[in-house]
Amino acid sequence: MTNNTKRDYQIKHTELFGGDVHLQQSVRPIRAPRACCMKACCCCDCGAGAPPTIQAEGELAGIYWYSIDQPFILIQQSTFSLPFVKPTIKLEKYAGLQNHFQAQTQKGKFQRKYRIESDRFLPKGTVTVREDGRVVGQAYLSDISQGEKQDLDCGNDPDVSFHREVKILSQQRESASYSIRLTIKNSKSKSIKYEYKEIISSKFTITPKGDNEELNNKIQSIGEGFQIVGEELQPNNEQIFQYEVALEYRTDQPQYQ
Repeated sequence: MTNNTKRDYQIKHTELFGGDVHLQQSVRPIRAPRACCMKACCCCDCGAGAPPTIQAEGELAGIYWYSIDQPFILIQQSTFSLPFVKPTIKLEKYAGLQNHFQAQTQKGKFQRKYRIESDRFLPKGTVTVREDGRVVGQAYLSDISQGEKQDLDCGNDPDVSFHREVKILSQQRESASYSIRLTIKNSKSKSIKYEYKEIISSKFTITPKGDNEELNNKIQSIGEGFQIVGEELQPNNEQIFQYEVALEYRTDQPQYQ
């Protein structure tokens, strides 16, 4: 809570709401007198005491309600911070990339990603990720319900790269096919988990063509394309995936007589 004014405010009671709250604004909004607002939210005889705590009051019509019943002081030109919720967080670290299909060779870096899961509702906001007490990135978190998982993108990982070589097998008006060799390389001195997803907008068929059956099985078709989920990539090592992608551009048109 930030006080940008030039006076101190002594707060008696505060209610906070987390969730998606829509408020309609009238064409000519009616503003309450300033004295009424101050009377409603301030108390002039409260003392400074111990820092207040935020109590979770539960769910209310699809939003979550919190309250601060203890008085506190908002000093002028200052920010007052309190722990908002104390969830148990599961954080899974991995290198990830979401790529869109292109009929040409590509290369680039994976992203440093964290998959977050909480045992209770978390309101949307900026999440700061720390490792060994150091800030390693920030990401925006949407409202997340209990048990839901979201991915946090914290920037490029310079040590995890991909090289996607494309060879055109055929190109026609209504279809095309490509042979692709995807190399994922880990230049770190430790193993990593990784996930690669490729989005394909056309109707497609993907066929693994590698000699390693275990790697072939990692290529999984999904609704919007395909993904490769690798459990671990060893230090200073690489994995090569070979597959063919057949695209169909034709759409069935009704015929009339």
